[in-house]
Amino acid sequence: MYQTKTKHILNFIVIGGSIGGLSTAYCIRQAGHNITLLEKHDISVFQSQKDSGLRIPPNMTRLLNEFPGAKEMLEEKATISPGHFLVEGSVRMAKMTYKEEVISDLGALYYRVPYLDLWNYLYGLCISCNVQCKFNSEVADIIISAPDLLGVRTVLTTGENINGDIIIGADGHNSIVRDFIITDEAVEGPEDEPEQTDLLEVPQLIRLSIPLKEMEKDPELQSLTENNWWTVWMGYGQFHNAGKEGNEQYGLNIYYPFKQYEVVDMDWNIRKPCLGLDELEATEYGSQ
Repeated sequence: MYQTKTKHILNFIVIGGSIGGLSTAYCIRQAGHNITLLEKHDISVFQSQKDSGLRIPPNMTRLLNEFPGAKEMLEEKATISPGHFLVEGSVRMAKMTYKEEVISDLGALYYRVPYLDLWNYLYGLCISCNVQCKFNSEVADIIISAPDLLGVRTVLTTGENINGDIIIGADGHNSIVRDFIITDEAVEGPEDEPEQTDLLEVPQLIRLSIPLKEMEKDPELQSLTENNWWTVWMGYGQFHNAGKEGNEQYGLNIYYPFKQYEVVDMDWNIRKPCLGLDELEATEYGSQ
């Protein structure tokens, strides 16, 4: 990946142990620097994400192709997406195809892959090059200036201090690092933002992962498993999209509006019960 190694070795602290954090840690380690990766969750949280899937657009594929063994991993574990179908009811309204000319211009293929396969691959790379991965290590504070501090310091909820030269935040939309980079004033939107309609005020998402082998047993669902196209079903104020994600699962995302549902900011791995079909039918949108 790097033809030369740095002559000035720095101590990096990467906060966040998902795809972005692992990728960042590996790249910086390959340049010759020391890396400590801090992740607040236990490793079992990531290893239990067998029902999650990721889309890997061509720009991400190009980056992954720089990593050793990534191309082979994608060929084995991922599904190449040839394009999208747009469907209304049972009628196919449009088709977007990633033709050879498009793929050639983009420089790489479009994949869908199970989250766990990509995470395990990146985690293995980090371990192989001695990235220090510390799970169950939640950062409570970041100190960037102190009389006895030459670089930066992270303070964990356990009270442990970890010093370094540079901190990189890869800890999601609730990033603790973000607060030290972007002020509230910098993220405020314009005063004339368009007003959202009540119908789409609070869209909800249900994520389903269905074993392909079970779908193949159902005559009405079997046809969906016979190709790698990503299908978008359009509806009134809502839509669903779905497709194969690797060799064993079919991912289905259901988006629907339900403004009465309580909205809370939460971590990506928190699981909450969603409305049952009977409950959804009883809402004001159930008949739409």
